[in-house]
Amino acid sequence: STQSTWDIYMHQLKFGCPPGVKATEEDYALIASFSKSTVGVLSEDEVDSGKFTKAMKMETMAIDKVGPMKYAIILPSDYDHIKTYPAIIAVSGERQRHVSKFFQAWKTECRGWIMACPLLPDGQPLFMQGSEFMIRELAIMLLSKFHIEGNKFHMVGTSNGGSSCLSVAIKWPELCHSITMVTGCNYNKGDLKKINGMVMDMWVGDADHGFCEAMRKIHNELKTLGHKPESMLHILPGVTHYNIGENIDMTEFWELMEKKRLAEMEISSVRPSVSSESEAAPPGLM
Repeated sequence: STQSTWDIYMHQLKFGCPPGVKATEEDYALIASFSKSTVGVLSEDEVDSGKFTKAMKMETMAIDKVGPMKYAIILPSDYDHIKTYPAIIAVSGERQRHVSKFFQAWKTECRGWIMACPLLPDGQPLFMQGSEFMIRELAIMLLSKFHIEGNKFHMVGTSNGGSSCLSVAIKWPELCHSITMVTGCNYNKGDLKKINGMVMDMWVGDADHGFCEAMRKIHNELKTLGHKPESMLHILPGVTHYNIGENIDMTEFWELMEKKRLAEMEISSVRPSVSSESEAAPPGLM
């Protein structure tokens, strides 16, 4: 049926939707526009608004057995190659082939952070569906090129990018300072014990029913496991999957990002060794 066809499309392409979540009319309209998508592309008015970074550059790296992978990189405006900087690996949602406007609105060059955003190569499964190793390779390359604070990254993802960040952190916790999921789920049902000691911060709207339930589940499981430090779950009233970006208080968001740096310093000694609602963000999260 048309409904089941759309549901399959939603689960495979979108968004790594939690199992059992049904597509809505809003989903259908969004999916229908994907072939003409300008997701992540700024309009002339947005470029002129001053709300978004103008420091972003696109680079390309080689991924073994895959080929080239593009990634966006933003360096601090006063970047000095001998200095050490905190760094974010940010993963967008949808098809994971763009840089979310939410990320571009951070203007990390003004905050003294390095930000990198991988763009999924054509023909590859979504990052949380078996392409996590590409994010790991990006992290290793960045560590070889820059002085990264603690030799670890703050992972931030929107939608299926949030799911991807969690999956990467579970597989390679030694590369991660913290995880910030702006919607997402534990797509691969990974072992959350592996991220104990890592700061976990989650944002979701209460009208984003499937993901809200999925993130409550993660939060409650971490509580049951005795996860330290305690995870944070921000549930925004009346907010959906598609307008959460414009409803996050950007000042609060960045205050929390800075606190994660301090929290990491405080709890790093207890992390187990593991081997291999102010200023609102613009819409256009995914």
